[in-house]
Amino acid sequence: MIIIRWILFLPLALLVAIVGNLLFGLGFIGVGLQNQIFLNGVSGFIFSFLLVFSAGIFAPSRHAVVAICLGGVLTLLAILSFVLAILGVHGFVERVMPDRLSIPVLQILGALYAVFLVPCFIVPGATLERFWQEVIALGTVVVIFGLILSTTGVIIGIVTRIWTTFAVGGIVMGMGITTWFFPYVHLFLRARRIRKE
Repeated sequence: MIIIRWILFLPLALLVAIVGNLLFGLGFIGVGLQNQIFLNGVSGFIFSFLLVFSAGIFAPSRHAVVAICLGGVLTLLAILSFVLAILGVHGFVERVMPDRLSIPVLQILGALYAVFLVPCFIVPGATLERFWQEVIALGTVVVIFGLILSTTGVIIGIVTRIWTTFAVGGIVMGMGITTWFFPYVHLFLRARRIRKE
């Protein structure tokens, strides 16, 4: 039985990622968000997140290790797709510049978010406090990643006058700051609700 679970967990995670990505895409289109660059980026994030998170949850054992390994593979593939686009390889070069950078970056972020959140759902007796600690650590890592992108973007912008990398880095830093502040906002809202009651 355990062998069957090891064989099936990855196809099952892939199915969850495909179906979830499709549903999110239809939902965004349904509410009128039809900007293709936005949809491509969100799709990259959601697919990576759902694939790594589902694989980490469905794996018969070593959930965190499975999530980290799969997240690492997706990160390498995202970097490779960006490098191939820069080198002008057919199939990758057709992407316009925001997509060329934002899709790999958001795929990496999706995998990163999943890797940090999987342990909170599979460790027996995990508390809400542990979850918030993971979220704060995740926010810090994302801010550092955005800072690296922004710094690189400044250098590229000065040399080439193209500021896309700097803009993407700023967006990533914004995501990291929002993630880092989320537990504190949640705590503040809970305290307010308790005070009202």
